[in-house]
This record gives sequence, structure tokens and C-alpha cells, in this order.
Amino acid sequence: MLLLCVACNDAMLSYKEKEQYKAQVNNYISQGDDIYKTKANATTFSTALTYYDSALITAEKSNVKELIAKAHFAKGRAYDAWNHDPLKTIEYFLKAEQFYSQIDSNKALASYIGHLVAHTFEKNNDSINAINKEIEVLKSIPNITDANAFDYRFLPEMALSCVLINNYDLAEEILQKRFPRKYIFNDSTTYNYLDHYYFVQSIIDVKKYNKPNSPYLDSAVQIFNTTQLKIDKTYYGEILLKLYAHLNKIPEATQIMNAIPRNHMDVNAYIRLNSADATFRSIQTRELQRNLLEKEKQNRIKNILISLLTLFIAGVIAALIAIARNRKKIRTQKQELEVSNNKLNEKVVEVEWLNKEIHHRVKNNLQIIQGLVYMQENAIDDEKTKAYLLQIRTRIDSIATLHKQLMLQDTNVNLKE
Repeated sequence: MLLLCVACNDAMLSYKEKEQYKAQVNNYISQGDDIYKTKANATTFSTALTYYDSALITAEKSNVKELIAKAHFAKGRAYDAWNHDPLKTIEYFLKAEQFYSQIDSNKALASYIGHLVAHTFEKNNDSINAINKEIEVLKSIPNITDANAFDYRFLPEMALSCVLINNYDLAEEILQKRFPRKYIFNDSTTYNYLDHYYFVQSIIDVKKYNKPNSPYLDSAVQIFNTTQLKIDKTYYGEILLKLYAHLNKIPEATQIMNAIPRNHMDVNAYIRLNSADATFRSIQTRELQRNLLEKEKQNRIKNILISLLTLFIAGVIAALIAIARNRKKIRTQKQELEVSNNKLNEKVVEVEWLNKEIHHRVKNNLQIIQGLVYMQENAIDDEKTKAYLLQIRTRIDSIATLHKQLMLQDTNVNLKE
């Protein structure tokens, strides 16, 4: 209804009246922009907003929807940069989008402001509304051609918002299917879209595909190193810190942190600097925790190795003691065996001597008996008796001969055989 009334009143104004209102609104917005651009402190934004309020009052008096949209957009930009009241930012951006969307020549601008609404949601950690709004805006954008590519050059910014809330698929869809690389360039009057393209691709490589080495990340670092504008350098540094934190590359993160400028005059730069400091402290804390865990792990391994070494040494000592005891036992047994062998040898010698003595006496006794028989044989005249005695002497001689052979034989004799 409001839009219908504005449209009717807009048609009722004369060209001269429209131009007068337009000049007044533009003048208020221009004065506000001059103050707003410094972004020095809260007073800067509140002062700029007074001019934008005047612009909005004048625009509403004119009932010209383009002027009303422009005034709302100016107020939304101020609240967005101030980062003071997100609801106000969204309110004024939505109104600007609503009015611009009714003007055929400003459809692209309406889409861009819709993206800024999503970006405001993203900055305030409202990921669901941010993605829903980006999808809504993306559906309203026609197919990109050479004729309209310049009007929709902000699409890489949409992709950047998507990756910052971890929706990598939508970001890839924007850059690969909706807005070809050939249309992306740095615009000194608005944003460095090409730089942001490299940052989006590096975030996708690192966060989605977990690539430790990404050519896009190398390009992003080069962009960071060559950027002169402090607020941009701080913004890029904040993104790179989060990527290096994800990759756990502490030296690279430290280099980025040391290169981030500190002497800012911009409120948003201070906010981003604080965010970068927080990210770097988080990296340091994580690295400290990792080092503590690693040290604890090493201490556990060290303690286990010490325990194992202690057990090994104790085992070796026990083995050496057992070996020493066994050696002593063996030595004792060997000594006892030597004593037993010596005793046995003595017994053997004694037995051998007794055997020799026995053999010698048996030999002597046989010779004595043989001699006695021979003497008896010579003393008797009876031939028959002599024959008997000769036979006896012959047998005794056979026994002596056998005894001698047995004495000279080394092997045992089986008497049973």
C-alpha cells in the first residue's frame, strides 16, 4: 500500500519539483558521506546519520521511491559500518531493497542491497538467515551476460559471505556456474572483487578440500602483502589467520599477525583487528595446548621407556645372578666330579695293582704246583703213576698258559660262553 501511494505521488510531481527534491536529498547524503567516510568513532556515525535522517525526511516528503530508497540505503550503510545496531541495519537495507526492486533500472542494486542484508546476518553469526537471504537474492538474479555482468559484479562478494559462514557449496555454485571468472575484476570505486575471488577459492581449498598447499592461498598471501589500505589489510589478515589456524601452520600465522597494521583510525578496522588478535591468541593457545599434549605424550613415552629399561636391567641382573649361581653350582659339581674321578682313578689303580698281584700269585702257585708234581713224577718208578702225574702236569701247564693269555687280553671274557 505504501509503495502504491508513493508511486501515485511520484507521478503527481512535476519534473522541476522532482529535481529540487533530488538535489536536496543528494546534498544531505553527500554531506553525511563526507563525515561517514572518516569512520573515526561513534560520533562520526551519529553525526552522519543526522544528515541521512534529513535526507530521508525530504525523500518521504517527495514521495519519490528512488529518493526514499537512496536515503534508506544511506542509513543502512551507516549502521552497517558502525556495527552498532544490526536490527537497524537490516531494517533500512530491507526498505531500500524493497523500493529499488520496484524500479526496473535498479533491479541489480536491489539484489546487491539484498546481499548486504545477508552480509549483516553473517556478521552477526546468524548463518541460517544469511544463507536463506543469499539464496533468495541469487534466485532473483538473471543469467549473467556481457550486457549485465557489470551490474552484478558484486556476486564474488556473495560467494565470500557464503564461505565465511562455511557454505562452500553455494560459494562454488556462484563462482563456477553463475558468475564466470572472466567477469571478475578489481573495482577501485567499490570493492576488489578479483582479490576477494582468490580469497574465496583459498578458503574453499583449505576448509572444504583440506588442501595444505593451495595456489589460491599463495595468491591471497601475495594480495595481503601488497595491499596498502589498512582496513583491507586487516580484513585479509583476519581471513588468512583463520586459514593458517585450520592448517595448523603457526610460523605463517605469526608472519601474517606481525604484518597486520595497528595504527587504525577506522572503527571497523579496530573491530577486525580485535578479531584478528583473538584469532591469533586462539592459534597460540591451541599451539600451546598441542605442545603441552606433545610434551605430556613424550613424558609418557619417556616414563614407559624408563620402566621398560628398568625391567630390562632388572631382568639382565637377575639373569646374570642366575648365571653366576649356575656357574658356581657347575663349578662345585665339577670339583665334586673331579674328586670322585680322582677317587675312582685311585680305585682303578688299586684294583689294577690287586689284579696284577693276584695274577702274579696265581702264576707262582701254578709254577709251584707244577714243580711239585714234576718232582713227585721223578721220585716214583711206577710208570702208570708217572703217566697220571704227567697228565696232571700237562693240565696244570695248560691252565698256566690260559691264565697267561687271559692276563695279556684287554677285552673282557664272557665265562658263560
